[in-house]
Amino acid sequence: MHRLNLSQEVLEDPNASVAKVKDFLETKYDEDIEVKRYYEQDKGWISKIPEIDFSARNWLIIIQLATAAEAGLISSHNDIVKNLRDLEKKESAYLKLKEETLAEIETKMRVAQEYRGLLMTSTSAFSLYTPQKSNQEPHDDMVVIAQRYVDLIENELLAMNAVMIALENKKNKLEDA
Repeated sequence: MHRLNLSQEVLEDPNASVAKVKDFLETKYDEDIEVKRYYEQDKGWISKIPEIDFSARNWLIIIQLATAAEAGLISSHNDIVKNLRDLEKKESAYLKLKEETLAEIETKMRVAQEYRGLLMTSTSAFSLYTPQKSNQEPHDDMVVIAQRYVDLIENELLAMNAVMIALENKKNKLEDA
């Protein structure tokens, strides 16, 4: 571990480089077929995907990579692209929230509710997404990626709950004042 500059602090740091842990495991278990198989699966087109976020651009890049892969991809993703584009538009408005007056808080609450609604619609779209290879078999890699989007959206929904509670508390304080 020392040779690879991997310490207990690095392992506990959520911002630590996964590459250090990967290097450690590959060095320590260089003959372990389970470890090797796990990392070998990660070397294809899927290793080239951009970070999962709410940009339609990144989703389209993923679709292009999946389509260009040997197995190909046949699926309809227009609803997902539309939802992601709508999310991008609302996300910027949502992130630009400033100091509030009662009217501003109500506007922010409406924007946050619309954003939450779009997140929920996107969850449905990704949950219903059934990608197929050109031979009509399920495209397992794209199913996994769609689930990663669902996970991202669910985390955002959890954060939204905290934001909505905070806005409601501010609104109540201003109304009581």
